[in-house]
This record gives sequence, C-alpha cells and structure tokens, in this order.
Amino acid sequence: FVAAVSSLCLCIAGCAPTQLAAVNALALKFEGKRFSNIAYGDLAMQKLDIYQPDEVLETGASLPVIVFLHGGSWRDGNKNQYRFVGVTLAAKGFVVVVPNYRKFPDVVFPEFIDDSARAVAWVNDHISDYGGDLTNVYISGHSSGAHMGALLLADRRYLAKYGQSSSQVRGFVGLAGPYSFTPREPDIVEVFGDLEDFSQMQVDTFLDGNEPPMFLLHGLDDQIVGRINIERVEAAAEKVGGDISSKYYPGLSHAGILGEFAAPLQEDSMLVSDMVDFFQTHSR
Repeated sequence: FVAAVSSLCLCIAGCAPTQLAAVNALALKFEGKRFSNIAYGDLAMQKLDIYQPDEVLETGASLPVIVFLHGGSWRDGNKNQYRFVGVTLAAKGFVVVVPNYRKFPDVVFPEFIDDSARAVAWVNDHISDYGGDLTNVYISGHSSGAHMGALLLADRRYLAKYGQSSSQVRGFVGLAGPYSFTPREPDIVEVFGDLEDFSQMQVDTFLDGNEPPMFLLHGLDDQIVGRINIERVEAAAEKVGGDISSKYYPGLSHAGILGEFAAPLQEDSMLVSDMVDFFQTHSR
C-alpha cells in the first residue's frame, strides 16, 4: 500500500485527476460533514469546500480553522482533488476550508492572490456558522498555493482590499513553496507576464517582522522548487525580526510531501504532526 501511495503522489504536483482520485478514495470514510461549492464571490471559480469534524455537531465545539490553498503552478488543479488533505486535517480537530480560485490563462498575477484573499475574508466573516473559531484561523498551502498564502500575508494590500488584516491569522504553514524566485521558464513567465518588477511576487520583498508566524516545510528530494526559496525568506525575516522557521524532510519529493496527508499513512506522519503542533503552539 505504501508503495502504491508513493507512486500516486508522483503525479500530485501535476494534479493528474486519475491519480488524485485514487488518493481521495482513501478519504471516503470521513467522519464529519463536507459542505461543497459555497460561494465566496460572484464568479464560477470563487467557491470553496468546508470539512467540519463531527465534534462540532456532537458537542457544539468551536474548532480552529485551516484555509488550505492547493498547488498546480497557478494554472492547474481544483479543490475536489484535495479532499484527502481536508479530511486528514479535519480528523486532527480542525475546520478545514479548501477554496478554488481563478488560474492562468483565465487570469494572470495577481488575480489568483486576490481570490485567495477574498476567500480568507469570507472565512473571517462566516466560518463561525460552521463551528470555526475566529480567534484561531490559520493558512496553509502546497507549492504555488504556499506561495499565494505567504504572499497575501506578507503583502498586506490583498487582505486590506477586503477590510481584513494579516493580524487575524494566527499562523501559516507552507509546503514546498516557491516563495522567492524569478520566473524564467516560458510557461511560468506568462503567468506573471504583466509584471514589470518580479519583486512584487516575491514574499521576501514585503516582510517587515509583523507577519503571523510562518513554518516552511520542504522535502530534501524536491527537484522542482529549490530550498533557496526558504533560505531567502528566512534571511529577510531575520533582518526585520520576523518569526519564520523551517524544517526539511529526507526522502520527500515536491509531490511526495502531499503523500503525508494520505490516510492511513498520515497516522504516522511526522510532517502532519509537526504541522498540527505548530498550529496548537500558536493558538489563543
């Protein structure tokens, strides 16, 4: 079974539907409720799913919230392919929100960041109706989703547009995020092609030490996103007194890092445990 999941995870970064469907089959026994296709905006892609643990209904508990932004190079993927992430984190005692957002070629930067900020604003305004604790809202994401989450917290213009602040977010966990790079490959350049200054899409440009705590996780076998992205962000944070830490995991590739969320492997996953511990440490 472990070998099968590992093989499937090789295709996760590319969001191959058949491979992700197989991983998601492991999540069908979710002991909770999934609310699907809730609109956070007026456009077709501005919808999100909520994974609510049974604990909310059984005890009336108000649980911490994780907004998870999926990856796909800012051009691929959708929330339905990441049910296994929502289910795994909900099983750990979180209300989990997985939004869709517009992607290239329908839009270019920064429209997908704007959608993410709009989704976070919706969460702050409405998640208490689903048993979410507004005092403990976190953001996470994988790959391009990690980039988006970190940038909307560092560049405060995105949340401010919707009357929100990064101070409303307790912490951020990024998985294999390309936080600080200059696009060179043609298929990535065109996603950010309207920019005259690529520093505007780099997280370290905006760090001033007032961001929520950030925990950046990375696989040592990642051949797609270099660890230089983390090193640059950590160096920038150190200069301004920011709270950014990192951890590297042997044997995990860019896609394989998501395999840690595939039940039942996640029961013994150090990465998932580290993520949960970070959120609990920074809770109110």
